[in-house]
Amino acid sequence: MINWIKRLIFERKLNHAYRTNRLDIQARVNEKHFPLKSFMLFRGLYAYDLEFLISEEDVLRVKKVISENFPLKTEELYFKAELSNSDNLQIHIHVHHNFNGAVVLLVTNSVSLLNSLDNLKLQTLPPWIVFPNADPDYFTCTQGNEEYWSHCYFVPFWCSLNIIEKFSYIENAPPKWRELFFYFYMYEFHFKKPFITMQEFADNSGISFEEVKIQVDAGLFPSTVVDGEIMIKSH
Repeated sequence: MINWIKRLIFERKLNHAYRTNRLDIQARVNEKHFPLKSFMLFRGLYAYDLEFLISEEDVLRVKKVISENFPLKTEELYFKAELSNSDNLQIHIHVHHNFNGAVVLLVTNSVSLLNSLDNLKLQTLPPWIVFPNADPDYFTCTQGNEEYWSHCYFVPFWCSLNIIEKFSYIENAPPKWRELFFYFYMYEFHFKKPFITMQEFADNSGISFEEVKIQVDAGLFPSTVVDGEIMIKSH
């Protein structure tokens, strides 16, 4: 509820700021790259709307690219700002603390800034950081804050990754979280049998057989031995 109220207050300031089209060609913006971007033309606004969760360290990186495009002067980690630059482009931003990190609400018509944000290769915070006391065995059944975080922040980030990036994201996860995420991967592959060979996994994931073997040896993928062959659990 608090996040919804913050967004409502934030959006009320936008109605008169982006009525004129000062955007460059829309195709230059990669809307599906994290942080995901929503073009606001349905509201009559020529701007992109972003909402994402990152670490406090990454806030400093975001502030740096903003300051390269707009006269951002604040030294605060959590802040609000409404800025224009010499090209008559604008940004509205509100950064506040939530989910053990920083939630960024951002609206802008600066394509240069949006592309700079893409180049940062930001990642959202994983559940073992956001909810350090959560039990992975029951996490997918929870509601409330967990459901809100998943729907608004994690799933959009997760869907923006390719399969190799997803494996890299959980590489250093605690074992129980790593196993939970592994099962999500396997659902993406739609395997209908409980065990698959390492070669089958490699063929369907886009990861080399050698890399799959390294991850199995490291214990990243749940595995067992069937008829003398190492098999990866798929369910």
